[in-house]
Amino acid sequence: MASSANVHCTNATDKQISYANNSSLQKKVLLKTRPFLEDTIKDMLSKMVPVPCIKVADLGCASGPNTFFPACGIVDIVTRICQEAHCESPELQVFLNDLPKNDFNSVQISGVAGSFYQRLFPTNSFHFVHSSYWLHWLSKVPGGVENKRNVYIAKSSPPNVSKAYFEQFRDDFSRVLRFRSEEMITGGRILLLTSLGLVRESDVDSFNVPYYHPVKKK
Repeated sequence: MASSANVHCTNATDKQISYANNSSLQKKVLLKTRPFLEDTIKDMLSKMVPVPCIKVADLGCASGPNTFFPACGIVDIVTRICQEAHCESPELQVFLNDLPKNDFNSVQISGVAGSFYQRLFPTNSFHFVHSSYWLHWLSKVPGGVENKRNVYIAKSSPPNVSKAYFEQFRDDFSRVLRFRSEEMITGGRILLLTSLGLVRESDVDSFNVPYYHPVKKK
């Protein structure tokens, strides 16, 4: 588990590789999936006993223009739904999460540092959990794989590489669902959104990325 908290972090001090300057695609995903977010929240509120405070977590928030976008959207959606129903809007307590060495540390707000592949919150404490563009990041590179001329799964990867990455994803995702189920209240909801140069061959052969896009098996 330690490996996921110590590597693959973006650095706010390096503008060229900073997430804040390289996250336009993630913003498009957030905009395109806004209807799913609204439908999920609406369904949750319709079936939930009114509470004075709704607790929300955004996992893998990073920093930059996208950091507060989901949280602000959730607040706006809850407020509008309550107004349309002519009922008082509850207070919202939002927690932001990312790795402790990530750009996340430049966000001046209360947050929870740590890997989402471990427990983050108390039992039965959250109503809604949102996370965008993290499902493809594994907790670590699968061990014992020879994946020459690739940094993750590609057409030229041996069959055992694909199998190893799939098994790592299965174990990681199962862990995420188990931990979040322990942290969420009964009736809560979780919304997960998943999306030219020259490099020396020796550098590619020595590097692998814990990156796996899940696909539906035929």
